[in-house]
Amino acid sequence: MTVTLELQNFYDLALFLERYPGELEKYIPESFSEVEMYMLSVLQGKTPVDTGKTRSAWTSVNTQFGLSFTNPAAAAKYLDEGLYKGVGPKTVATEKGIFSTQAPEGIINPILKDQAVLNTVAQLFFSSLLSNLRWGGEL
Repeated sequence: MTVTLELQNFYDLALFLERYPGELEKYIPESFSEVEMYMLSVLQGKTPVDTGKTRSAWTSVNTQFGLSFTNPAAAAKYLDEGLYKGVGPKTVATEKGIFSTQAPEGIINPILKDQAVLNTVAQLFFSSLLSNLRWGGEL
């Protein structure tokens, strides 16, 4: 069982690429490094902890125009999708399932609804891309 969050298909990125044609694509993977570190810390921070195994299992992979974050820990899917079988001292029933009391809405959905996180991702990416462009002489 794996939980995956993909950051890709940035509309603003497509507009940005049209504005600066040429060798821009080579700077994109480099520009995701700060976003990658930030998102890993956000995902780990939102992951409930019992033994710490699930929290520490988050990994990331660069895709063509984005990042993919995956957690292969067995508990990750239960935590994120509310798949627990019953309510107990560490779980809570919601209309969407039975979740950990530490993450009653799961892990990924609250992150995707958090405008501050999304704004930070965009700001980190574009400031890094602009910096890489200036350093590489493209601007």
